[in-house]
Amino acid sequence: MKKIGITLGDITGINVEILMSSILDLLKQGYFKTNKLIIIGRKDLFEQIIQKCNFSNQEKDYFNSINNIDWFDQNQSIPLSIDTLLGKPINEDARLLNGKLQYSYLLDSVNLLKEKKIDAVVNCPVNKNLINNYLMQVNNTSTQFTGQTEFYMKNFNKDEVIMSFIGKKFKTALLSTHLPLSDVEAYLTYDLIYRKVKIIESSLKNLFKIPKPVLRICGLNPHCGEDGLIGTFEKETLNPVIHKLKDEGVDLYGPYPADSFFNLSMKSAIYTDMGITLYHDQGTIPFKMIHLDSGVNMTLGLDFIRTSTDHGPAYDLAFQRKASYFSLLAAIKVCCQ
Repeated sequence: MKKIGITLGDITGINVEILMSSILDLLKQGYFKTNKLIIIGRKDLFEQIIQKCNFSNQEKDYFNSINNIDWFDQNQSIPLSIDTLLGKPINEDARLLNGKLQYSYLLDSVNLLKEKKIDAVVNCPVNKNLINNYLMQVNNTSTQFTGQTEFYMKNFNKDEVIMSFIGKKFKTALLSTHLPLSDVEAYLTYDLIYRKVKIIESSLKNLFKIPKPVLRICGLNPHCGEDGLIGTFEKETLNPVIHKLKDEGVDLYGPYPADSFFNLSMKSAIYTDMGITLYHDQGTIPFKMIHLDSGVNMTLGLDFIRTSTDHGPAYDLAFQRKASYFSLLAAIKVCCQ
C-alpha cells in the first residue's frame, strides 16, 4: 500500500474543492485499492469549505466511505473557522495565521517523509507572500521562501533539484527557476548545466523507466545567438557542455531556438523525452498554453516523488466549483504510479 501525503496549501483558494473532486474521481477509478492518502491539513476547515462549495450529500457520503484516507495536523487543537481565516473583514492576523498554516503543512510533510510515514508528497498551491509574511514576523528576517521546489531541496540537503512539468503531449525541465531574468546567464555556468542535465537523465531512467532518454535543450538568446551575433552564451558555454555530455553517452541534442522548439516537439517532428529550457518562462509559457488544466509540476533530484499542480490558488474561482481539478488529479496519479 503506497502512502501519499497531500499538503492542503492555501485553503482560501480552490484547493479544497479540487482535492475533493480529485478524490471522488480516484475512488471511481479504484485507486484506493492500492494507495492511501494522508491529507496534511485541518479536517474541520476542509469540511467547512465543502459545505460552502455545495457538494451533494451523496458526494460527501462517498468521500466519508473511503477507508484509505487519514488526516495529519498539529494545529487541530486551535479553534478556527474558515471565515476567520478568510479575514472577514480582512485583517493582518488572518494573513499571518494563513501563512503559518501553509508553512506548517509543508514542515509536517518533511517530517512524515523523513520518518517514512509517507512515500511521496503532493502539494496543493500556496501563497508565497503569506508564507514570507509569517516567516518575517516569526524570524524577523528577509524573504526566505521562494517556492515549494526550493523548500524541499533545502530541507533534504540537496545541492540541486530540477523543476519539471509533465504533460501528455510533452515534458519540460527548467535549469533555473525563481530567478530574475537579469541573473539567468550568470547563473547558468558550464558545471551547473552539466550537473543538472545528468540529474534529468537519471530521473527519466529511474522514475519513468526510459532506458536511454532523448533530451533536447533550448538556447538562451534569440535564434540561439546566431553564432555569436546576438550573444555568445551558446557558443562559449552551452555548445561545449552539450558536446561533453554527448561524448559521455547522454542522448542530448541542441541548442534549439525556443520560439519553434515546442511546436516541433509537440507535433512529433522531432522525438523528445524531455525538453530542457534555461529559465522559468521559457518552459512554463508553452507548457501552460497546452497543459494548464492537466499538467503536473514535478521535482527531479529528490529521493522521493514530489508533485504539485501547475497553477496557483485561483482565488477568483474559490468556493464555486468552477475550477478544473485535472492538474491536481494528475499530480496525485503520478505519485501513485
